[in-house]
Amino acid sequence: MLDWFSGWSDDEDEGTPLPPETPDIERMLIVGASGGGKSSLARKLLTLRKPFTNRRALFDPEDEYGDFAAFTARTRQELHDIMTSCRDREEWSVRYVPPIPESVTKPDDIERAEAEECGVLAQWSLHLERNILMVDEAHDSCGRFCSPWIVRHVKRGRHHRAYLWVISQRPADILPKIRAECGSKEAWYFQITEHVDLEVIQARRGREFAQRVERLPQFHALRLRRGELEPEEWRVEWKGGASPDLVRVS
Repeated sequence: MLDWFSGWSDDEDEGTPLPPETPDIERMLIVGASGGGKSSLARKLLTLRKPFTNRRALFDPEDEYGDFAAFTARTRQELHDIMTSCRDREEWSVRYVPPIPESVTKPDDIERAEAEECGVLAQWSLHLERNILMVDEAHDSCGRFCSPWIVRHVKRGRHHRAYLWVISQRPADILPKIRAECGSKEAWYFQITEHVDLEVIQARRGREFAQRVERLPQFHALRLRRGELEPEEWRVEWKGGASPDLVRVS
């Protein structure tokens, strides 16, 4: 099935395989209440993941990451033009603010529209390869109306060297497969107090872990990576610079 941009087919091959020594650590889940430090952490982590930060895309439905990218697209056509120009570049950063018409006002319709637009960006991420796709407010775009292209990204992204980070304040609303796959590689948990979200965390990580998440101070996060039994506690700390520091607490 030929989709939004010319030349990409659902029947394409699986992409360029990763060399066996390349660690699969680039799927990531960052969750926590609003204002807890999620976006600051994401920005910091992008500067630390040097092998993968030279090509990155951000789905920014709230238009909050104005300083994130060199290019910003606000329509599909703008995204098409920008991404086409990036095909042969070794370095690019693109932010997509989805064009939701003002006439779309019902929550379900907004969520459905955001999910569709997120799928468009996911197509480009897979097509261009070797990049990080970061999805903010993932509870809307990766929830009930999640695009098949996001699901494909989770299933086949590693073959295309296209990695997915999802950021959300409501993890319970993220499609379980996406939440589980991204969280199984590396997950950061800021304080969460909503009962339904804590239930999801408890089902995945256990009661004691969920209780620790609920009691976390502001700007503190628990980090859990694949293969580790005990989480590390970190603090996002500002010391006057544009980028925060990450300080390990325990």
